[in-house]
Amino acid sequence: MATSICVRCVDGPEVRLEVPRGTWRIQVAEIKRHVLRELMQMDVRHPRATMEDVEETKASDDERSKSIGDDAAVSVHASFLLFKGQILADADDVNLFALTPADFFVLAPESSEDDDDEKEEETEHKSKKRPREEHDTDEHAQQLVEMGFTVEQARNALELTGHDLARAVAVLMGDETVLSASGAVNGSNSARKEWVEQLLRRHPSLRAIESVLPHREMEELRIRAKQNTFQALVLLKESFSMHWLAQLNENPVATLEFLGSSIDPSELPPPRKTTTKKAQPIEVNSPTKVMEVDSPTPISKHQEAIERLTSMGFALDVVEMIYESCGKNEELAANLLLETLQ
Repeated sequence: MATSICVRCVDGPEVRLEVPRGTWRIQVAEIKRHVLRELMQMDVRHPRATMEDVEETKASDDERSKSIGDDAAVSVHASFLLFKGQILADADDVNLFALTPADFFVLAPESSEDDDDEKEEETEHKSKKRPREEHDTDEHAQQLVEMGFTVEQARNALELTGHDLARAVAVLMGDETVLSASGAVNGSNSARKEWVEQLLRRHPSLRAIESVLPHREMEELRIRAKQNTFQALVLLKESFSMHWLAQLNENPVATLEFLGSSIDPSELPPPRKTTTKKAQPIEVNSPTKVMEVDSPTPISKHQEAIERLTSMGFALDVVEMIYESCGKNEELAANLLLETLQ
């Protein structure tokens, strides 16, 4: 049975709570209350405080100790506790016998409009002072992975929220209001935001999937859907997390309208910056060795289709059986294979 509980706080320290002997079950709200009280006490005992601060702290210890309990009780409802990527309700009980020494909880604050405004000002100030370093993003992504999310989900959420960890947690928990409140778009690109707004003006019904439109591969998905349905399915599988797929599945009418809408040149998103390698010049007079190689054996189109289907993660024997049953039609086989996943 666990004798202590480890709680990691978003943008805060790690708190370890000692469990009294004989206790085998503890309520989630009680864990949150103890952690918040400990954090407030840490703030009182800040190591950088001066001697004058210490004297003032001693004089006001009695008053603050009385208010700490009330403040912690209020903050319990303004935060949520996660365990292995799942939010725990305040009324839930934690079985201490089921915990291992490596298990830990995560305490994250709920996002409010006031907090969003303050965080936006802080973010703008930091961006003017110095550019954001890559290791900060990697650290935030690692924290989200430790909460139980996949690497792909973590990076997508951080991109959508301007690399704000608290907002990324809220997005992964299903709170889409954070995106509208923060004005965050893919990569914090203002040109991308203007493209989304222009697209919504032309197609108002697409507001049902407004939260998905900033995804960096949405326009590529629309182009592939018009050219090759199978390639569109492959793009969905490779580039869209379960969170984004769920958003599209919940709004099939808007999704189909987006995929079937005509592509206007003004609706194309801003081009991405790409780097190309310069071709190395070949000297005409330089001696070159000519190597004789056997011509490759041509692969039939059916074999190529089977290889593409198996690359999606399905077993070879299953792919061959379904491919034959669909009259060797690659698109029909792909649709049937995807239906088996559901």
